[in-house]
Amino acid sequence: AAQASQLEDVLYQDTILATNFVHNPDFVEGVRAQVVEKDYSPAWQHDRVEDVSREELLAYFTPRAFEAGAGWAAVTAAATSVYPDQEEPLRFENAQSYEDGGDPLDQVSVYSVTEPVPHWHYVGYGLTDVFDSGISSIEESGTRLSGFGYEFTMRIADDQAGTSQAVPPAWPPAMLQLLAHQVVESGEAFVHGSLIMTPNPLVQGVDTPLTCLLFVTDPSLPTVLTDSGEVRFLQAIGISTEEAQSIGMAGLEKFLEVYSRLYPLGVTVLDRPDLMDNEELVGHLIAPADYEPEAGEEISA
Repeated sequence: AAQASQLEDVLYQDTILATNFVHNPDFVEGVRAQVVEKDYSPAWQHDRVEDVSREELLAYFTPRAFEAGAGWAAVTAAATSVYPDQEEPLRFENAQSYEDGGDPLDQVSVYSVTEPVPHWHYVGYGLTDVFDSGISSIEESGTRLSGFGYEFTMRIADDQAGTSQAVPPAWPPAMLQLLAHQVVESGEAFVHGSLIMTPNPLVQGVDTPLTCLLFVTDPSLPTVLTDSGEVRFLQAIGISTEEAQSIGMAGLEKFLEVYSRLYPLGVTVLDRPDLMDNEELVGHLIAPADYEPEAGEEISA
């Protein structure tokens, strides 16, 4: 900075440094030790400052080449294994990187699905190590995870999905970006069964009872293993406040059993009725977790 002649040069150099800092595994380890797990015992790559080589130091001053790597390809391969006929899906691309003030997800791909119900399947890129930067984390079980360990997905019902002129709605990628901001900026880890409850509808201006997001393991995308660790897929499902409360009574798996019979693959349906307004369903959703329906008993909306 002392050799830079203009403010723009100083800011450019600072941007390069900051970008390289956040992509260094020690940054992730520091966040884990100080913010996430709070064990205050970071395991640095080097035990002493003297062990840092000149090459490593100079690398911090070198602009990064943001090229998709094996981590990116792993996310794509997981989706392609489910949708082999959609190698070029629709994409919502982030014009500006997160380090430069953009959103955390570099891309959200959208796949059109017709069975068992027509819907759009959104898959994010950006919470895992998609650029092969060596960023990983360790969960309590000891499993090594790529980046935060998962990418967000979402399924939105649309009778027109799969038709030639159908256009996927733009609000789900925007919502996934908001969720990604929360993950990156707070270090909060979402897992199968996590819930976000809000006082407002998921989509402004839409008459819907859905005010909450339930996170579950994506039912079709496989976990993939990369050099940086495991990549999983966590799907957000829109549910109502009352439905969210019923999970505490019947248990997550019982709720998912009921929900998936009505809305396969955890598809979010904005204009559906609140399940808790259906007297037939209430008995299932507020039943104890060990409740077993009688033989031949059916669930209907």
